[in-house]
Amino acid sequence: MQIHNAKHQNKSDSFPDKILELAKRVLQIKTRIAKGEELLTQMPDRAHELKLAINSYKQELEELLSDAVELMDELEKILNEKREELRNILHNKNTLIGKALIERALENEKGAEEFEKEANSLSDKIESLEKSIQSLQMLLRDIKEKVKLELRCPKCGSVKISYTSIPQWGEIVVLYRCEKCGHTWRE
Repeated sequence: MQIHNAKHQNKSDSFPDKILELAKRVLQIKTRIAKGEELLTQMPDRAHELKLAINSYKQELEELLSDAVELMDELEKILNEKREELRNILHNKNTLIGKALIERALENEKGAEEFEKEANSLSDKIESLEKSIQSLQMLLRDIKEKVKLELRCPKCGSVKISYTSIPQWGEIVVLYRCEKCGHTWRE
């Protein structure tokens, strides 16, 4: 159990760095896309070349957003495991408190004190887990705010989107498909 917790602790420690790196890369790509779209209006003779570059940046952006989704999924998994661990510890603490009350009712003060001492020792673990859960929840919010997952399925809201770029009448058209509900749309 200790090794398992240490593994998650090390993973969650690296999440803020991953979030900042993702956020920087997303901002860089969005800036490149905006500049490309601006140049597109200024240089119509290079439209095909610029559209290819813009689509390439959009593809890279989608990959970054996919990384963000994977990071959020990983965080959610760790968060759920921590919540389950907290529920188990709270259950154990309540059981120990119940046993202490039974011992008191049986006028066994020494037995009651032992159960209370053991129950109180779980309080530190509970507090530590609650802080860990709170910090993981803040990391999830950070990912959503900093990366700003914008591409969502218009039908179901899922961010798990695949896409294909196809040339059509001299332009590149991007077709999107929701992995969750199967809805397709074009840019």
